[in-house]
Amino acid sequence: MASRYSNPQMILVVDNDQETRHEVGALLEHWGYCAVEAGTLDEALAALARLGHCDLVVSELVLPCAGTPTLVTDLFDRHPAQPLLLTTEVPHYLAPCTRYFADIGVAPPPIVLKPLHVAELLAAVQSVIGPARAGDDYGRGSGSGGLDWTVRVA
Repeated sequence: MASRYSNPQMILVVDNDQETRHEVGALLEHWGYCAVEAGTLDEALAALARLGHCDLVVSELVLPCAGTPTLVTDLFDRHPAQPLLLTTEVPHYLAPCTRYFADIGVAPPPIVLKPLHVAELLAAVQSVIGPARAGDDYGRGSGSGGLDWTVRVA
């Protein structure tokens, strides 16, 4: 996806569920961010290498074949300064993730439980990187754009 706004923040959306990935990416675009999508850990790492800079990674905590906290540790070990926002529908993975960050002495990233609610997702994104830097008033991230729905999770 490519944003039509000048100098938008770049957000990498990582989720193995294509529909969820597209819906989250579309929301981010609607709010004035630029979204790039990846479906696996390898795709996410390749995208980060290709982009050179990413303002935020919004990632499913558990990806098939990556496990947890493997996704978090691999991503964080390779990109320790990379801002993260994690999502999950599997609450019992929260403890290993939190423990990983505690063990290395770093505050854990925000975690949003699925199903994702628009207002909660926007608030979490803005808490990490702030409102979108849009070229006009549309998409500044000041609200849900009148949307009141939940991102479906397969």
